[in-house]
Amino acid sequence: MSVKALSVRFPEALYDRAAQTARRRGIKLNRLIQEAVARSVEEDEKKQLFDSFSLLGSDPEMSDVSYAFAAQSKVALNE
Repeated sequence: MSVKALSVRFPEALYDRAAQTARRRGIKLNRLIQEAVARSVEEDEKKQLFDSFSLLGSDPEMSDVSYAFAAQSKVALNE
């Protein structure tokens, strides 16, 4: 897996709270931030799938059944 570096600026209070949370969990601050970003990206992707699936079902004339089954499978199996 390749790794890319990113510089992020935090307000001091948020940085201190995040560092404290990481210490409590016994992980590095970098890992805490990676987990938070991954969770945010996953939530966004799930919302996009849900919105697309909802839109697909809103107009029966424009619905592609095979696509609907593939989208439904992707959502149900968390692929």
